[in-house]
Amino acid sequence: MSGRLFSLKSASLPVMLGALLHLFAFVPNGLNAGAGIMIGIGVIYLLLAIGLRRNYRWVAWLAFLAMTFGAVAAYIISGDGTAMHNAWYLTIATVDLVAAILLFVCLWRSVSPA
Repeated sequence: MSGRLFSLKSASLPVMLGALLHLFAFVPNGLNAGAGIMIGIGVIYLLLAIGLRRNYRWVAWLAFLAMTFGAVAAYIISGDGTAMHNAWYLTIATVDLVAAILLFVCLWRSVSPA
């Protein structure tokens, strides 16, 4: 069971959810420059999720760094706005943190033959 939980394919699910949250970040803020940046990050997260679904280990390293940085950045940004803005960015921070933890475990485990 734990083999399936800590796989790159399972780690792609929170990355994909993070991508969707980034793509729809204009909901709490409206369409502005910040939302444009978040949409760009969402596209990058989407590409990372696709790479994880294909079991590319090098993408897992990039995704781990992106999710770790993204969780910290979203947490910092979460205190700058309305209640909906704060909740949205705290959700992004949480999803990114979950993805980073899953990716850390996937990368920590030794590569074993399938």
